Amino acid sequence: MTGYDLWHRRLGHTPNKFIKLSIEHSIGLEKLDGKKFSQYQKCPSCMIGKSQLYDKPESIKLAEKPLAKVNFDLNLSSVTLIEGYNYCIVLTDDGSEY
Repeated sequence: MTGYDLWHRRLGHTPNKFIKLSIEHSIGLEKLDGKKFSQYQKCPSCMIGKSQLYDKPESIKLAEKPLAKVNFDLNLSSVTLIEGYNYCIVLTDDGSEY
């Protein structure tokens, strides 16, 4: 990893356009002068940090009776538990929210 990607991570995931602006005012960034950079970088850490998680929309009507609608989420863990399991399932009843 060299160039803008390296300095992007060293400077706390600063956007490349700000790194370019600071080249003439910094020591150590001289090698970046004249190099091209991607304005729309695809840094996985930045993408995760900028993503947002929203609850379900309020316009969706909840189930009237318990167990009429059940939501589930299946998770895979990279760490194997003592019992030997790698998966976890979370079930949520939409009517009672348990």
